Amino acid sequence: MKKCDYCGKEISNFEMYCCDMCEQKALKYYKNEKKYRNVFGFFDVICIVSILIFCFTALLFSAKVALTGSGVSLVVLGLAVAVFPMPTLNQISRFKIKKAVFTTRLCGLILIALGCVLFVLGII
Repeated sequence: MKKCDYCGKEISNFEMYCCDMCEQKALKYYKNEKKYRNVFGFFDVICIVSILIFCFTALLFSAKVALTGSGVSLVVLGLAVAVFPMPTLNQISRFKIKKAVFTTRLCGLILIALGCVLFVLGII
């Protein structure tokens, strides 16, 4: 049996979605993904580059500055992942849209928590 592309429920081989609501939510997801892909990519690149820069500053200057800056960058990256959940196509094909978005948002929350811990360690 084939599964719904949004929620993962089993459906007949001739359908893509189990109901109209799943179809509307999937179309809304794809529309938002196309609309916000560049915004997410911008935040992603900026945060990762800043984390790398702060790691190199730890070698040159102070570890506290690196921990604080990396913590702030991880919090911003986690917020971007939580607000704009963009799972990979492999995740979507494996888990379907609903579960893939949930796990991506959960990873964003974990990044926020890790960033807060690094920020606090950098302040202490």
